[in-house]
Amino acid sequence: MQSANLFPPLAPRKVAHFSLAGEYIFDIAKSSQYYAVSASNHEIKLYHPQTLNMLDTLRFHKDTISSIRIRNDHILISSSHDGSVVGHDLRAGYSPVFGMNAGMPVLSFDINCNDTLFCAGTELHNHDSNLLFWDPRNPSSLIGKFSESHSDDITQVQFHPYAPSKFLSGSTDGLVCMYDIKVFDEDEEMTGVVNSGSSVSKTGWFGPAAEYVYCLTHIETFSLSIADAAEDASNLLHDFGDIRALSNPGLLQVDYAIDCHYDESTQRLFLTTGSHSGDLSLLHVNLKSLQLCQNIQQAHSEVIRACHWEIPNHTLLTGGEDGKLCLWQPNQQSSTPPPLEHSTATVGKSRRHAPY
Repeated sequence: MQSANLFPPLAPRKVAHFSLAGEYIFDIAKSSQYYAVSASNHEIKLYHPQTLNMLDTLRFHKDTISSIRIRNDHILISSSHDGSVVGHDLRAGYSPVFGMNAGMPVLSFDINCNDTLFCAGTELHNHDSNLLFWDPRNPSSLIGKFSESHSDDITQVQFHPYAPSKFLSGSTDGLVCMYDIKVFDEDEEMTGVVNSGSSVSKTGWFGPAAEYVYCLTHIETFSLSIADAAEDASNLLHDFGDIRALSNPGLLQVDYAIDCHYDESTQRLFLTTGSHSGDLSLLHVNLKSLQLCQNIQQAHSEVIRACHWEIPNHTLLTGGEDGKLCLWQPNQQSSTPPPLEHSTATVGKSRRHAPY
């Protein structure tokens, strides 16, 4: 596998422990003032973004927290297997902004780019897995429901970053479905489907106009697709297959994918992977090949579950099953590569951990 020198090598800057009681870290979100971190004990903790000092502990849920996001730099939104999706204002004593109850476990959610539509994806419940829609400005009742698109747990929901009516969903049924919502007609408003061939763990938009979709599966396959391919054309750009095949004994161990990260400033897509022993690898995604940018051995002591990567700022926060938060930044004594140019080649376990 080729290597690429696209950013300064990252080195450990700060380490914090979520707790010493064996909790797993699940998810990370960031505002200008906080890192928000969720864990397996149903808590969300707030950390200072430079020092990693723990600032507060929030308890909004009674069951597993499936996802967290920070919107408009101050609204912390979280979803849970307890069926709730709640928003709290980080500026005003964590006062509630909205609350919605799906009546079944929520595994994923997102809010569109102009804050007018909220979608949550649920666990398979009574033979249905649902995409539920609310207006976040008036969340007292559903404004729509899709129940035919998927036949199993909906692990991912992501709105298009620029088009407020477009979103995608990914499921353990192997499908990534794309939609353009006008009147909540499920049959008419599905615009495309990617069949990954296996349970979808992560999927999302990327590209200068978010015209492409990446897909990672629970059997560690990785593929890229065109979001709006013509009906008679294949939407597959490239199937990388099983990323564990990248492993090279003594040099690189890849046991699972963590997620993809798109850098708008350079139009480059990156992939983060890990090993069961806690190694972390950062890879650049070309159209038909992967380039190793950095391999950090023993970044954690167990599986790495979350990465929040601010690529232009060369700052990475990771969280793992060891309960540790690790902040990575360039080694001040390392030479800095020249500024990144726009990519010309990029498109714009057996004990593998369960998604929750």
